[in-house]
Amino acid sequence: LISDIFYYTGMMTVSNLGIYYFRLMGEFGPTYTLINTIIDIAAIVGIFVLPMLGIRLGKKMSKTLWLLLYGISMIIFTFTGEKSVWIFGIIKIVTQTTMMLWNFYLVPYLLDAAEAYLYETGVDTRVAAPATIQIAVDIGSIIGGSIASYGIAIIGYDAIDLVTLANVTPVFMRSFLALFGIGGILMLVAAFVWIKFYKITDEQAAFYTAENAKRDALRSKNK
Repeated sequence: LISDIFYYTGMMTVSNLGIYYFRLMGEFGPTYTLINTIIDIAAIVGIFVLPMLGIRLGKKMSKTLWLLLYGISMIIFTFTGEKSVWIFGIIKIVTQTTMMLWNFYLVPYLLDAAEAYLYETGVDTRVAAPATIQIAVDIGSIIGGSIASYGIAIIGYDAIDLVTLANVTPVFMRSFLALFGIGGILMLVAAFVWIKFYKITDEQAAFYTAENAKRDALRSKNK
């Protein structure tokens, strides 16, 4: 959950800034729509392809690769984003699609942790575990939205004339793109927390689940 709090905070920071970015670049209309359409089509294909890749990679590796991809991509975008909206568009197409590498395991991650907790302590949290992801979503939405909103206010985004794109200086653009970098850094922090502290392998998860099922069956039999 700590890892996901950083993830959702970073993602919401980037997502909230995205619309401002397209408007700032003067290409909010058809280009924005086209990129989102490509993302939707890629996502449909990804639904069928990426879960199978995730099975091969395993749960932990799937999420690790995804977080690193998103974080590094946004940091690269910080230094290249003034060139074209298609840089942001291609990054979004790749990252939004590959998100399914770990979205496929969103509930299983939490269930694996609950199975391990039950095996080690005897306390059953399996019913409640999947719902705890909402904690990370809510915290991330609030903090990520605040970073984006206060960030553009601090750098004076509202002073830009979006009709003529006046006052868009190189200094302003660097400041604006740096906000995306904050989202990327948060993604990398999420990856670090995940790699460092999530220790349950797929094999261990299968073992815990099987052992807990045996215990449940034995308790039911004794009743």
